[in-house]
Amino acid sequence: INRFMETGSERLMAAALVQRSRIKLDLDQVSAALEDLKTVAEQYPTDPGMFAARYLAGSCYFEQNDLDQAEAVWRGILKTDRLLPSAVEWRDTQLALG
Repeated sequence: INRFMETGSERLMAAALVQRSRIKLDLDQVSAALEDLKTVAEQYPTDPGMFAARYLAGSCYFEQNDLDQAEAVWRGILKTDRLLPSAVEWRDTQLALG
């Protein structure tokens, strides 16, 4: 992932950042994962990977025991009109809030 990101190719950068954040989250590097996800939100707000980034950001907040922030992020996903209930991120978010 890091080698790909070093190429500077913007085409799949949001997806690479989301994937790297998943890896960091698995390694308990929650703050570093959250930084990658914030980068996606700031630099690629219209990328389809944005919904996965928002879901994972909620997971990061949950891991940091910031339950109010996690809930706010996840509820925002469910309230958007840009994501259908058939989307994986929408269903995962619903389960996370349950």
